[in-house]
Amino acid sequence: MVVNNAMKQQFKKKFEEVDILTRYTPETPDVIITKNSDSYFAQALPEKKEDSTIPTEQKPKTLESVLPNYGKYAFIKVPFLFIFNLQIMLVCISSSNLGYSSGLLNGLQGLTYWTDYVGNPQGAVLGAINSGAIFGTFLSFVCTSHLCDYLGRKGAILTADALVLIGIAIETAAQNYAMFLIGGIILGIGGGIGMVAAPTLISEISYPAYRQVMTTCFNTCWFLGGFLGAFISYGFRNIDSTWSWRGSCLCACIVPVIQIFAFIIGWIPESPRWLVANGHFEKARAILMKYHANNDPVVGGPLVDFELDEIRINIEAEQLANSYSYWDLFKTPANRKRMFLLISLSSFTQMNGNSVITYYLNKVLDSVGITSIDKKMVVNGWIMFFNYVTAVCVALSKQAD
Repeated sequence: MVVNNAMKQQFKKKFEEVDILTRYTPETPDVIITKNSDSYFAQALPEKKEDSTIPTEQKPKTLESVLPNYGKYAFIKVPFLFIFNLQIMLVCISSSNLGYSSGLLNGLQGLTYWTDYVGNPQGAVLGAINSGAIFGTFLSFVCTSHLCDYLGRKGAILTADALVLIGIAIETAAQNYAMFLIGGIILGIGGGIGMVAAPTLISEISYPAYRQVMTTCFNTCWFLGGFLGAFISYGFRNIDSTWSWRGSCLCACIVPVIQIFAFIIGWIPESPRWLVANGHFEKARAILMKYHANNDPVVGGPLVDFELDEIRINIEAEQLANSYSYWDLFKTPANRKRMFLLISLSSFTQMNGNSVITYYLNKVLDSVGITSIDKKMVVNGWIMFFNYVTAVCVALSKQAD
């Protein structure tokens, strides 16, 4: 039967107040609501049996019911899963671009050749250099989501790597303070795009059983980059020329070059979700069949079908939600609470004092009597190493759970 206008408004209001598009209403539990074009329809469900059980063939599929059982530690023992997880790690290292910049800047502040070349920055001038990459990251969020949707996840990451390489080239060739600052900002723009596009791709291509730990590993690579930046700058410290800092700046290109190479030769697949959203259903199926089922339709076929159905349903739900605006995030008390939690969480994690150690360690060590350049660089490197090991342990504990 066609729902009248009053019922339509009631159902629409309910849809706006819940997180996902609900098909059942508590007032009419034996009626299912569907949407076709601009009309809402109500259809009576089959009458329940007395024992209130659903026949086995009608039970909805779950991920657990279609996930192949490869046994414990399958991510190591099953070759195709082990190789695929290593391939995903090549996407995870996107976060190391900004981490490298952080570890590098702490090291450079102790080098006389660098401080003399950029005018011995102090106060707000030093703060501007330290904030250059952060400011670039902030600017990147204006276009990042559009790049991910228009170019695909891989295209967005390649764009990010290209911008990072441009920023590195400008920093390495810097002739003054302004040139070094501009290079840092451009590097930050590329790093910011990668910080959004890479975890999106990771979550969309990861094998379902390991999606949680792989997305967590992405953030750990920030500290890997910081560790490399700290000790590479330590390795160049004794060169008696401006290459004592230019060399460590140039080494920052290692990560984006590795990623670009991996994408070009096809080691990393495109997001199946993006492919489905853009009408390439068979390509998406082929990718999932290769990387999630090892091209075995008998063992992995049900999982691939389940994932494709989930992708299609979620895309349809998002298209239905496109009629809403960003203001809907603040319309209901529940949405306002969610937004407050999201904003406060992201803000408070950046206001806990970690930036003082991350970007001003050189000054902090001066204040406690550690003035040796070598000692400062070693402390910087070991702090980054400790952070990386801690982050990896936490990430792996997610898999243990």
